Amino acid sequence: MAHRMEVIGLYRSIMKMARRWEGGPAEKRYIRNEARNLFQKNKDLSDESQISAKIFEGRSRMELAEHYRIPYPKFFNAPPGVSPNQMLKDPEHNVIQPSYLNSYDLVSKK
Repeated sequence: MAHRMEVIGLYRSIMKMARRWEGGPAEKRYIRNEARNLFQKNKDLSDESQISAKIFEGRSRMELAEHYRIPYPKFFNAPPGVSPNQMLKDPEHNVIQPSYLNSYDLVSKK
């Protein structure tokens, strides 16, 4: 319960960002739906460290979206000539999942 107000504040900040987003209506809708889905998915977390990690993830995604003016997650950079799909499938490429994408299961944990 210690994080309750922080989580509510983060949710409100994301919804405010969606309202004032300068992109089109599809991007505004994406921001709102993504926030609702992820907050709903994580509503039953009780471990303080997991909650803190999700708060960090939400803030990081907000900052990246505002900085780059792109609401969609930036997964990772592939080396020249290698597609992101190849990176995920080929164990030769050591893919490190960014901390702001912990809610996505992009890289299988070994």
